[in-house]
Amino acid sequence: MKVSKKLITRVIIFGVLAFVLFGIFGGSNPSVDISVDKSKVPLSAIHYHPMLTIIIDGEVETIASGIGGHALIHTHDSIGTLHMENNDPQSIPESVTLGYFFKQWERFLSSECIFDHCTDSGTLTMHVNGIRNYEFQNYIMHDEEEIVLEYTSNI
Repeated sequence: MKVSKKLITRVIIFGVLAFVLFGIFGGSNPSVDISVDKSKVPLSAIHYHPMLTIIIDGEVETIASGIGGHALIHTHDSIGTLHMENNDPQSIPESVTLGYFFKQWERFLSSECIFDHCTDSGTLTMHVNGIRNYEFQNYIMHDEEEIVLEYTSNI
C-alpha cells in the first residue's frame, strides 16, 4: 500500500498541532501557584476535616467524592468535607493549603479566578468561618473550618 507524501505531511502537521493545543488548553493538571509560610505549617501529624463550599452565581458546586484518591488531601463524599491526613506536613508544606486540594482536583484557584470564572467579569470572595480571607490558594487549612468560595458574575 502506497501512502502519499501529502497525506503523511498532513498527519504530521495535525499531530504537532494537536500536541501544541493540548499543552496550551488541555493539560489535566492546571498550574496552581502556591506560596507557603512554612512557619504556619503544623509541626506534627494532622488529621483534619475542613468543609469547603463553592458557590458560582448562586449555585452550589458539587465537590465530587474520590478526589485525590489516597493523596494527602482527598474527598470521600460529595458534601464538601476535605480529608487531610499527613504524618509530616513540614515535609510537603503546600499539602495543607487550599491550593493543594485544587491541584489534586485538577481545577484552578487563585485570588483572581476559580475554575474559569475570573474577576475581570465578576467578583470572587473567600470566607473562613464567616470571616473574609484573602489567601485563596495559599490558605493553610485547619480542622473543622468552614471555607466558602463565592463567585458572582457582573450581570
